[in-house]
Amino acid sequence: VSHAVSGAECYTVSMNLLVIICHDLGRHVGCYGWRSVHTPHLDRLAAGGIRFSRAFCTAPQCSPSRAALWTGRYPHSTGVVGLTHREYANDLNPDERHLAALLHDAGYDTHLFGEQHMARSASRLGFDELHVQTHAMSSGPNAGTCGNVAHAFADWIAQRSATAPFFAQVAFFEPHYPFQPGGVAVANPADVDIPPYLPDISSLRHEIARYEASITNMDTAVGCVLDALQRSAFADDTLVVFTTDHGSPLPRAKTTLYDPGIATALLMRHPGMPTGRVVNALFSNVDLVPTLLELLDLPVPANLHGHSGAALVRGNVASIRSEIFAEKTYHGIYDPMR
Repeated sequence: VSHAVSGAECYTVSMNLLVIICHDLGRHVGCYGWRSVHTPHLDRLAAGGIRFSRAFCTAPQCSPSRAALWTGRYPHSTGVVGLTHREYANDLNPDERHLAALLHDAGYDTHLFGEQHMARSASRLGFDELHVQTHAMSSGPNAGTCGNVAHAFADWIAQRSATAPFFAQVAFFEPHYPFQPGGVAVANPADVDIPPYLPDISSLRHEIARYEASITNMDTAVGCVLDALQRSAFADDTLVVFTTDHGSPLPRAKTTLYDPGIATALLMRHPGMPTGRVVNALFSNVDLVPTLLELLDLPVPANLHGHSGAALVRGNVASIRSEIFAEKTYHGIYDPMR
């Protein structure tokens, strides 16, 4: 529902929430200026909604960043200061609450499609149903999961008849290494763009070509999810968000606190929002939960570290913060950075 207030848009988003998240993307997307990568579905999402040009994560590795994103609290407080899978064994503190738990308490049906990679067990996060569970850091010919996850969501929403609002988290493994191109042809390495801070060498060109094919594979899955939503009865009352956990898996990016390690894509779309708008304000991934709760007209817990960016989305303010804080404690080894 939207209405004008003092010349600015002021609205809350009706009902449903769909958040699509992938691994290791950074801002390596066409709508963020990458010429050589093919991402038509994400570019379409950006054109039909809002693109945050200066969104960053709080940690340059998977589990700590995701724990911060979904709780609205920094890694050193959530308990997830390193990876949660296998022998790494970090875990979310018992009193930390995922957005799914908050929305469940507000009457939402909550669904996870794909992995969560922020706690040792998905069963404690607040999801009513876990669909197509995949495992982080899988490898081999069956590592690619985005097509299966996207089709599981498409089948679910096509059959959904419940009247309660829903929250769906759709999580893709791609484009995490090993890069899974699916049916996407790998481009000629000579045609890819090299980040300006890295050397233009053959081995890097080959890696980026495979990385971009995996990104396009993931983008195809995004298209499957968006098309399924559009065909459903819920298209007009669903807020769609797309983001990623941290920067690209390249030198001087993932696992570092240089900008390429913590820069992230963030896109939002809802029929009541303006289209094709770019928000240039600084935005941290701990800001996402309070932002979504305010847009959904739900209370924001007092213990969150993030700032609500609902006023940014509505166009009422130019900024909500003047700095970004990021941290790394463990990845493969103890390697503290602030």
